Order: sequence, then C-alpha cells, then structure tokens
Amino acid sequence: MAARSYTPVEEKYWDNPLFMEWTRGDPGNGKILKIAKTLFDKNNKLKVITPEEWKDGSILQEDYPFAESTVEPDDIPF
Repeated sequence: MAARSYTPVEEKYWDNPLFMEWTRGDPGNGKILKIAKTLFDKNNKLKVITPEEWKDGSILQEDYPFAESTVEPDDIPF
C-alpha cells in the first residue's frame, strides 16, 4: 500500500471493523480505500483468491472530503 502512496488508518478510526482502511492524498482532496479483512491472512498479507471466490463489495474506494480536524480555534474555551 505504501508503494501506492496509501497511509494506513488506525483501527480505532475505521468506519467498519470488518474493513481495513488506508488514505491517499490530502483531507478534502483524496481517497479512502477500504478492504475487507477477509482478504488478508493472519499476517495481514493479501490472500490469493480466484475469480470464483471474489465477492462484490470486498474493496471500496470513497472520496476523502472531510477536514483533518473539525475543531475550530474559536471553539476552544481558553
């Protein structure tokens, strides 16, 4: 994933615990790649699968439209 400029997302921030996530690009102008954990072995290496084993929805790519932080400086109470 690093060879394709993807950065792993910490597990605590995943939208769905069944999908591992990576981001590429900047917040507001990037992508999130979500790959089903079932496609990985116990060492987190991608498994070799045949076309017959493939399930639609195992890999999702979405825009990364949100900002890195949603806290505005004026919102801090000190």
